[in-house]
Amino acid sequence: MSSSDTPGLLTGAARHAFFVLAGFSLWFAILFSPVLLEGRLFPSDGMLATFQSPKGLWNPLPFAGVPALGDPQLAQLYPLRWVFAALPSEIAFNYYIAFAYVLASSLTYGYVLRITRSTVAAIVGGLVFGASGYMVAHLGHTGLVTAVVWMPLIIWSLEELRQRFSARWFVTGALSVMLAIIAGHPQAFVHSLYLATAYALFLGSRSAMGWWRYVAMFAAIVAFGAALAAPQLLPAMELASASVRNEMTFAAFKEYAVPPAQVLTLLFPYLFGGGVPPVSQPFIGQWNLAETMGYVGLLPLMLAAIGSWLFRAERLLTFWIVVALVAFLLVLGDRTPLLSVTYYLPVINKLRAPGRHFQEMTFALAVLAAFGVKALQTRRIPTRTALRIAIAAVLVVLAALLVVALNYARLQTRADLQHITLPAFSANLAVWIPIGMLLLGVLALVNWIRNRDGITARALIVAVVAIDLASFGFFAEWRYAPDNRVLAAPDYAAKYARELNQSQQRIMPMRGYLEPLPGFSPTMSQLYSMPNASGYGPLLIRRYAELSRVLQNGWIDPAVLAPANRAADLIAARYVVVASPRGAAVSKDGVVWSDEDLRLALGSGCGNTNPTTIRIRLPAAVSADHIGIVSWTGCSTDLKQDEVVARVTLIDENRVAKEHFLRAGRETAEWAIECADVRPMTKHAVAPIFGTWDNVRNGSAPCQGHSFLAYLPVEPRRYSELLLEWLPKTPNSLVVSKLSLVDEASHRAFAITPNDVAIGDGDRFEFMETIADSSIYKNLRALPRAWLVPRVISARPAQILEAIRTSVAPDGTAFDPGTMAFVEEPFSLDSAGSTVQSNARVMELSGDKLVVSTEATAPAFLVLSEVYFPGWVAAVDDRNTEVFQTDYALRGVAVPSGKHIVTLRYRPSSFLWGLVIAAVALTGLIAIVIRARRQG
Repeated sequence: MSSSDTPGLLTGAARHAFFVLAGFSLWFAILFSPVLLEGRLFPSDGMLATFQSPKGLWNPLPFAGVPALGDPQLAQLYPLRWVFAALPSEIAFNYYIAFAYVLASSLTYGYVLRITRSTVAAIVGGLVFGASGYMVAHLGHTGLVTAVVWMPLIIWSLEELRQRFSARWFVTGALSVMLAIIAGHPQAFVHSLYLATAYALFLGSRSAMGWWRYVAMFAAIVAFGAALAAPQLLPAMELASASVRNEMTFAAFKEYAVPPAQVLTLLFPYLFGGGVPPVSQPFIGQWNLAETMGYVGLLPLMLAAIGSWLFRAERLLTFWIVVALVAFLLVLGDRTPLLSVTYYLPVINKLRAPGRHFQEMTFALAVLAAFGVKALQTRRIPTRTALRIAIAAVLVVLAALLVVALNYARLQTRADLQHITLPAFSANLAVWIPIGMLLLGVLALVNWIRNRDGITARALIVAVVAIDLASFGFFAEWRYAPDNRVLAAPDYAAKYARELNQSQQRIMPMRGYLEPLPGFSPTMSQLYSMPNASGYGPLLIRRYAELSRVLQNGWIDPAVLAPANRAADLIAARYVVVASPRGAAVSKDGVVWSDEDLRLALGSGCGNTNPTTIRIRLPAAVSADHIGIVSWTGCSTDLKQDEVVARVTLIDENRVAKEHFLRAGRETAEWAIECADVRPMTKHAVAPIFGTWDNVRNGSAPCQGHSFLAYLPVEPRRYSELLLEWLPKTPNSLVVSKLSLVDEASHRAFAITPNDVAIGDGDRFEFMETIADSSIYKNLRALPRAWLVPRVISARPAQILEAIRTSVAPDGTAFDPGTMAFVEEPFSLDSAGSTVQSNARVMELSGDKLVVSTEATAPAFLVLSEVYFPGWVAAVDDRNTEVFQTDYALRGVAVPSGKHIVTLRYRPSSFLWGLVIAAVALTGLIAIVIRARRQG
């Protein structure tokens, strides 16, 4: 080849790439047109808010602050995020998401074209992977989609290097590894890395450079890619080590596997619902649709079977067949022993959801389908064999249809239990559309077999593949897209955001990501610059989670609102948002109950220290003529039959009190009363049983425990308050798990929830307003963003957490976070008598900088309602000082008496070292390219 030929070839390659990108762009523009053309926004798992939010090293809005670079899902360094964020906000996020799908298909096209040399095969492969059920169902998992798209480029680079070494493809491989790391989802990258490792190990023996050199080169690619991503990778590793994901049990690891019955969704994707009408209804399967969806189309499955027939001649096919089978076994979870093996593999054992191995399976089937196209094009498969495969596919689908028909009644029962109306079998489009796709696919396949050289036949194959995939993708849950008006803060959100930013405090939505008001949702509140005590993300800092009782999905345990618990006060939770006023409920024994147990414990039995009285103020007065109580007693074998256990006092809206009683053997009883070693000692009978559970006790035979139902008539009135009092003098205990006020006259019931119990403390919480299904209460004890305390005590972490939860310091004195702080290092301070609380003022609060002015008449300690994390440095009047881990999860700084300026800055060494490592790696890659050019 002469040098004069090169520009023409490059122009031709660029033109080819342009048409590929344009073609797939057009396809996904059509597929996603209901969102792209109607002024709506793709749904996301919080990425929409962070996509629009300012970039920085530290994000102060969720979880009382998180290291922004450490959270991979924020994709702070991802170049495409920066490019698309520069577009107008109304379209930026949509085009960012849509382009990810274009890239996934285009890069798969490139790899498939390299191994098949067939444009039609490459188009089919690109369509199958990019528009697969796995990819489209995960559209709401934004970071996962943007990270998965680089897997085809990693594999493509390895294939090119397998043929011959090229500096360009070495650099491309390293860059693709880097992009997969920083694009937004660690799990997608880890799965890609394991797949690429298998590719190098399995196919390296066929490499032109030999197995050892090829594997070493692959290791170098990964090392360079990881080094380039080090500015994000090192902070992410630092955050992971401090997060709740640092350890994962096998029980958590195997969550979100695909149940065997739902394997049928590979053929009937909406059999268990999950799409939009008219194709589907609400999801009735296990987990959710996204985590169990692996649909690749029926015609692609037939093409993959045809492609697999050539495995004897193509070692590459053997690899992809094995990948597809292994990935399929992994998605089934612990129903096969294979998942247990992966639990012992590094990094991947920190990632749950086996159903996400559909990532590898989908790509493998896309490649196999492309080989099926190639086999038909080149006539490498006999016509009779191809027809037999098509017939076999029809028989498999018809057999699956028969299974569905025979078990349809069970499916209807499952739907009924969830109060969902399932169409009749003969009218269920989720059953019959796939059958239509099957027939269309068979016709297209037979037509091509008979007219192998016809352009129309090939075009028909591509069209049917696209239609087949669209029969799932076009009706997926992304269609429930919000209007782009959500980019502007609702009036209520703007009001609370202004107040919270002025007071420098936070909002606490107890339902987390399930909070129906988007302005308060932890996944959206960042969009409106609202400081939130909750958040959403897998790498939740463990210390903060234990302090605030928040989970990774943002749900907060109501126990944090218990009267003695000071955690919500410490994290400056000014407003608490709860369900109003009834919450979720279930019906049993003719009574509506909360689906969450109250866990109200009274008495001192079994070695516990519980209150003897619990007062519950209802959000609003409730009409009732009966009260339902589910309870049990413990360590109560000495309670005699009919002995009064507790007094239940109902107080109406006029403050008139009416008393009722729970008696042993009638309304409640010992939970273990039917255990063989307990029954002979118990002096009361079995009360009406409400629920039963299996119990294993140390040193005793397994037995069943019970809860008991009391349904008491009360004087018909509107009640606003309940008082539960434990009465026996013996060391027993009572646990109340459910309470409901019932008005039989109007057939209505009020199920008391844990939030109702916690938020009903009128001395601590002030009702503000109700918006839709959410009620907002003001926490009257909430502390500011910064305050001074005169006393500091050193204690162990467990002691500190217990003190915060009980308001009792380790030395037995009362703990008031406004006057006392705990640290874990050998440091103490006692300036009792100094008035310092009101003399700390936040002067500046930004992403990675916090400035506070202090004034004290004696040495004091500055407590900051900000999460402690390595990398924060402090100075008092420009003199460096130590940042203490304070009150279990917060920051604190010692300040001398007088007036001072305390400045905290976030300067993570992990990020700085990452920059150095990335610079060295970039220099190395440039050197490789320069050397290759000199040698070429």
